Amino acid sequence: MSVLLGAAILWLVVACAYRAVAFSSLSRMCDESDREHSGGRVPGAVVALRPLRGAGTQLESCLDSLWRASKTGDLRVVVGLAERTDPAFPVVSRVAERWPETPCRVAVGAGPPGLNRKVSNQIQATRGERADFWILSDADVRVPDDYAERILRPFADPAVGLTTCPYMSVPARSVVSRIDALVTNTHFVANACL
Repeated sequence: MSVLLGAAILWLVVACAYRAVAFSSLSRMCDESDREHSGGRVPGAVVALRPLRGAGTQLESCLDSLWRASKTGDLRVVVGLAERTDPAFPVVSRVAERWPETPCRVAVGAGPPGLNRKVSNQIQATRGERADFWILSDADVRVPDDYAERILRPFADPAVGLTTCPYMSVPARSVVSRIDALVTNTHFVANACL
């Protein structure tokens, strides 16, 4: 057996072992059966912040899910846009009209200069906002109705200061979207849990 073949076999064994441990971590993280479910919610003001740029095909349904979760989770929604001419602006307006009972604000502005436009957008959108908890999510995230409760549950432990959660990518019809979803769901999420 050549050295190259031996190295390839060793790499394959290590990669498979790593993948098994990563998926085990994902399984443990997603198993809620052994977690305490407190009946109450962690007290404090909660803002759901969503930076937007452009209007993807699923944006409206993703925003609808956030507004619906905001209604049941007592969230204030803040949407950040760099400019009013962004194609996402009319989509946000339609969703906000459908959910008039949900407190929301559309923050429009360029934000501070920097290399990351999304972070600049988040900074400008949070100006003047006060919250005990910030829930950040991307434009293409669809959330369940109990989103706020699930996100805030770990904060019942005073040692917790920051949380994250796994998500599942749902592909569109294109091949590129399907490959992206495959990578997210089988590689990225498991690695993040590990």
